[in-house]
Amino acid sequence: MRETKTLEFKESVTNTFLKTVSAYANYGTGIIRFGIKDNGEVIGQEIGSKTILDLSQTIASRIKPVVIPSINIELIDNKPVIVVSASGNNKPYSADGEYRIRSGNENRKIEPELLKELIFTNSTELITSMEAINQDLTFNQLKQLYIMHGLSFNDKTFEKNIGLLCKSGKYNELADILSDNNNCSIKVVRFAGKDKSELLVRNEYGYKCMILAMQQALDYTQSFNETRVIMDGNAQRKEIKLFDEKCLREAWTNACLHNRWDKRIPPAIYIFSDRIEIVSTGGLPIDFSKEEFFDGVSHPINIQLQKIMGQLAT
Repeated sequence: MRETKTLEFKESVTNTFLKTVSAYANYGTGIIRFGIKDNGEVIGQEIGSKTILDLSQTIASRIKPVVIPSINIELIDNKPVIVVSASGNNKPYSADGEYRIRSGNENRKIEPELLKELIFTNSTELITSMEAINQDLTFNQLKQLYIMHGLSFNDKTFEKNIGLLCKSGKYNELADILSDNNNCSIKVVRFAGKDKSELLVRNEYGYKCMILAMQQALDYTQSFNETRVIMDGNAQRKEIKLFDEKCLREAWTNACLHNRWDKRIPPAIYIFSDRIEIVSTGGLPIDFSKEEFFDGVSHPINIQLQKIMGQLAT
């Protein structure tokens, strides 16, 4: 056995477990097993007549808002282990006034700006829960993309089915960036040299469905992918491109997918004489660690946008 993002071991019941309970509640769910060392060795837990009651009352009195945990006793290697399962739907939760969230296999303290985000949405997907400022939206371009990909839809339920509405029934931020008349503009800027001192061309692709704009920005960038001819050591002629177009497409798609669109700063492409830079505004989700990121763990910020882009992938 080993600890994971949703499983933690404790040798015995101490007050430090409350931080884990609140962290799990803010993350969504998690389990604590008392009577197991960090390395997975089962040592068992002494259980008295009031142990379960005391645990339940401690959690109820010191976690705010109130969390009602599931507490059970299991036998592992013939040794008693207390299992506490905690979950929450009324975020944010605190333990003795301190807010934490599960990130990797640790309980990370929530910074004030991230706490505001948690309070506002109860999730990291802001673009589906925030109401768009502009409610006069149309989606003819997006519908045309669905038709071009051979996908059928019910025009009356289209907006609801693909997640363009908040619980209030109004358009959300996702609807805004996918509308025909949004106010986001994706920039592709070309510079003369290796820095930004001399600008050659600045193109903008915006005020239209974001998926259409991102494709136009990609097409423009790929137009600079010249084919060069080189001669190898055997006097053989080889044609090579300046950059791998599949890699560029993947990087650009990820930049648009994982961008924090709620911040109203779209991604951009910078073309230099020796490289292409793709810029995306965002950061790690509050319940995601750097270790998970570098391990390649998938954790999309914009889940609904991922579904739509997946349907329209070419």
